[in-house]
Amino acid sequence: MVAACTLAWTSQRCVPGRVLVRFDTSLQRGLLGVPNLLGAVPVARLGHGEAMVLAVPRGANEAAFARQLSRTPGVLLAEPDYLFELQATPNDPEFPRQWHLAKVEAPAAWDYGKGSATVVLAVIDSGVDPNHPDLKTKLLDGWNTMANNANWADDNGHGTAVAGTAAAVTDNALGVAGMAWNCRILPVKATGSDGVATSSTLYNGLVWAADRGAKVANLSFKATANSFVSMGMQYFASKGGVVTVSAGNDAARATTPDNPYCLTVAATNASDQKTSWSAFGTNLDLAAPGDGVLTTNRGGGYGFWAGTSFSAPLVAGAAALVMAANPSLTPAQVAAILKDSADDMGNPGWDETFGAGRLNARKALYAALLALDDQEEPTVSINSPGSGPLSGTVQIRVDATDNVFLASIELFVNGTRLGSSNASPATFPWDTSTAPNGNVLLVAKAKDLHGNEGYAELPVVVRNGDRTPPTVSFENPTNGANLWGRINVRINAQDNEQLRSVRFFVNNTLIRTFTTAPFEMSWSSASVPDGRHTLRAVAEDAAGNRAETQVTVNVVNFVDNTPPTVGFVFPQNGQRLNGSVLLNINAQDDRQVRQVRLFVNNTLVRTFTAPPYAMHWSTRSVPNGTYTLRAEALDGLGNRAEASVTVLVDNDSTDYADNEAPVVSFLSPANGQTVSGILNIEIDARDNVGVESIQFFADGVLIRTFTSGPYRMQWSSRSVWDGPRVLRAVARDKKGNTSTAEITINVRNL
Repeated sequence: MVAACTLAWTSQRCVPGRVLVRFDTSLQRGLLGVPNLLGAVPVARLGHGEAMVLAVPRGANEAAFARQLSRTPGVLLAEPDYLFELQATPNDPEFPRQWHLAKVEAPAAWDYGKGSATVVLAVIDSGVDPNHPDLKTKLLDGWNTMANNANWADDNGHGTAVAGTAAAVTDNALGVAGMAWNCRILPVKATGSDGVATSSTLYNGLVWAADRGAKVANLSFKATANSFVSMGMQYFASKGGVVTVSAGNDAARATTPDNPYCLTVAATNASDQKTSWSAFGTNLDLAAPGDGVLTTNRGGGYGFWAGTSFSAPLVAGAAALVMAANPSLTPAQVAAILKDSADDMGNPGWDETFGAGRLNARKALYAALLALDDQEEPTVSINSPGSGPLSGTVQIRVDATDNVFLASIELFVNGTRLGSSNASPATFPWDTSTAPNGNVLLVAKAKDLHGNEGYAELPVVVRNGDRTPPTVSFENPTNGANLWGRINVRINAQDNEQLRSVRFFVNNTLIRTFTTAPFEMSWSSASVPDGRHTLRAVAEDAAGNRAETQVTVNVVNFVDNTPPTVGFVFPQNGQRLNGSVLLNINAQDDRQVRQVRLFVNNTLVRTFTAPPYAMHWSTRSVPNGTYTLRAEALDGLGNRAEASVTVLVDNDSTDYADNEAPVVSFLSPANGQTVSGILNIEIDARDNVGVESIQFFADGVLIRTFTSGPYRMQWSSRSVWDGPRVLRAVARDKKGNTSTAEITINVRNL
């Protein structure tokens, strides 16, 4: 799947540089007799020739081009070549009716990981039907804590339904799917046929399951606040396990404190609302679907169940997937990931109705993989095409694998990105005519979730006829030259085969077309006003390949004896400087300021060729004392002007009156900007005396302290959670005066 273009008006992606077109049946089928294709090139037929795959002109927007093409007579349909991605969708026939799995993004989570048989999920309930065809291959030998024997068969039905919700056999073309796709089930019968458990049977069930290596335990009972059951939970957690518990179905508000040894789960419906019967309150951790959950029934069938009894095992299954994806996580870390990755519902942040939010399995698995200490790069290879010679459109196949999770594959042609994919193997169509004939280097880059990158190279040879453009340059005049009177224009142009023409333009007006060498002529600069003008030469060969060059010149047919004006905006004469200061110069001319040079005690420190004429200067780079700052401005004809100020550099003393705070602002990013990945942070600060330091904070956390300019750095937005985040810069001068600038950005990495 080539993930290369995303349309502005839809979230669906498309193949870069391609559109599909269908013609009226009255047109001749095939690649001849088609209507005007607006510069697109046919590269393949569809069906029996009634439709085509077109390569659009370089740089064209696929959606806009398709809309324009659809208005062409004879075209019935034109649209981008859309991408439709596969997800890890199981083949269980009842899966489409399991709305709760789609709601928590289980199919997308299974793309990251399907669990492991080494992660055992204990169902402490009324037992499990040992013969259910959608459970029996995953069941381990369990225990009955009610009777203290090995008869763990379900004589109530509740436990079988809970087990199927958490971890029914998935992708077996039978019945339903379970959240913990590949994880095993350890049945623990803790109730009689009436479905009633005791504190002691639940306690013993947790201890027995923990001692036998279970990593997740589900209690579909309202037992969060029970002291003895909580002791069992604490023991289970001490053995490296996570416990999920039902909040209850009595619609009551709990007032007990949070139990740190379990995840207490409320129930939501298909509209992401808390069900009317679900309990809530101060001990709630998160919520999950629990109304109309299709799962396994005792006796081999299937049915819909409702209750927090089915919200909790859904979270238990997600916990098992998280632990399988990252076995190094502690129970506390697993619980934190499940809560931090939940979709916030109700009031912002934690609340008594939804806890931390409604379960999102995809985000939880992604966070678990990101928490891995993964320093191993992916392996990648380019397996087609051959080394060449290549021509026309070819298919390039890239294979890549990773020890954790492969995030993306990119393909580059001579350093230019051709496309990307998030699945392996990836196939990229490449129009070789977009590259010059000769040796071309293909580079494939594979990246994992942690940013580790692997590379593969394949040199190929391209042979598409004459694809080499001419070379062209100005011999006279040169760039930046001052011109007056008549000028002898001389152009150099060559081609590997045959030049057809060389055209000479002044400000986009065609002056002369040459068909044979030498390419030179006399041109009067008096034909244009004084000032800056662009001279351009365009060379074209017999195959239609083109190249162009240009120079900018300054026409001065009238003598300019007026010098520029120049002066210091900051600092002022006699000013005391301390720390990092912004030296700011103003320079103007009636025609053109060619350059401004800044000197400190006659030492040149910077030459400016364009405004703004400003730079950060640290007074700590020189000893304390008196310094002369001098600015020298030159115009296009060499007229010169200068200005100077004398300043006192005092890096140590604070014996002066300064009540004026610095001025600080963010240059990048912009307030309200949506960002991802690595950002370039750029801060501007200035002070009447000098900036002592700048502190940069992200969401209240100090990231870096600058003591001199420029105030630039790179910062990873992945160090904070997705959503609105506040960036703050605090500037301080030598006297302790401070000022603050804040912006809000929207982080979107998941």
